Amino acid sequence: MFGLDASEGPLFAVVSRLVHQKGIDLTCEVAQSIVEGGGRLVVIGCGEHELETAMIELSQRHQGRIGVNIGFNETDARRIFAGSDFLLMPSRYEPCG
Repeated sequence: MFGLDASEGPLFAVVSRLVHQKGIDLTCEVAQSIVEGGGRLVVIGCGEHELETAMIELSQRHQGRIGVNIGFNETDARRIFAGSDFLLMPSRYEPCG
């Protein structure tokens, strides 16, 4: 589904709305470093068109190392939480806490 290689290396995950508030642009900035360091990145979410596009372009540049699913369903999100080594949550602010 996400097109990731089942290779060695830590799996970093983002399960989030793809909006500026959630710091998704920061994830885009560190994605290259994750891949160069031997890691993989999986992203599930939807939101602002330009951030969705940026994530899709990342997955196309790093096929097998970065997997992106634009959309959301709880089953996949739970599987990603369970199977990842690191959860990225770079929110710029949280209005409710």
